[in-house]
Amino acid sequence: MTSSPFDQFFCLDELIQAYYLGTQKFVLLSRVTKKEWAIDLGLQGTEGRWWRGIWKEKDLLAHSGPKSSSDKLLDIAEQVAESIVKNEVVLSGWTIGSPNAKLKLLLAVSSDKPIHFQLTEISAEEAASYASQVLFQIATRAQSRNCQLHGTYEVPVASSDGNLVFFITDVSPMKAHAPLAATLASSSLKSLNRESGSSSSKKRVESGSRNAAAQPAPSKKRKERRESSSSEPEDKPKPKLPPKPKGASLANPSKKARKFQPVQFESDDD
Repeated sequence: MTSSPFDQFFCLDELIQAYYLGTQKFVLLSRVTKKEWAIDLGLQGTEGRWWRGIWKEKDLLAHSGPKSSSDKLLDIAEQVAESIVKNEVVLSGWTIGSPNAKLKLLLAVSSDKPIHFQLTEISAEEAASYASQVLFQIATRAQSRNCQLHGTYEVPVASSDGNLVFFITDVSPMKAHAPLAATLASSSLKSLNRESGSSSSKKRVESGSRNAAAQPAPSKKRKERRESSSSEPEDKPKPKLPPKPKGASLANPSKKARKFQPVQFESDDD
């Protein structure tokens, strides 16, 4: 396969940028093949006008030099791509309502050798055909991302505090909205459970505080017990014993005491 100087311009292929000139809005598209580098500039509005500029190999070598290295060509392409991405382009020759206007596009303005691109207006039929071609390419590539034009979708979800937040996802709108109701319901239920749990905990704390306030402190209880014990009389009344029966034994009150009579001895006189 023969090499082409446009092989180093791959970074300029399929670039697209919105460009503003006063109140006018333009769209700039860059595309590269092995044989040419083309820029299309479309004017947004009812007129639907388009301009096109093409660089062939001789145009590129006339700008860079006939013996330019691959590194030099790549450096030129990267400078142009950066100027398009940063919207650092200058458009001249534009006049509102002027038919068949030829525009000049200045690229890589901050480089040592800016690129001057000549743009010629194309016919309405050719412009419509090109616009349809671009839209078809966009639709074909959107098939890989569920036919979304922009490839991302903002999905609303419920945060922990019940508020809605948004995050970017690659899920299609239909799939993104499917679990939304369940997510919101689950979040609401969790929020209610938290609220009921916190209220019951608060009630338990308040009840415990009231009980604690109603009951005296342990030290106070001990003090009251000491005071009550000290206020009791020292000499407690002793229980009365039943009266002893007359003639009862001292050793065994239930029995009668034994009586002893004095022993009498006979005298020697008798």
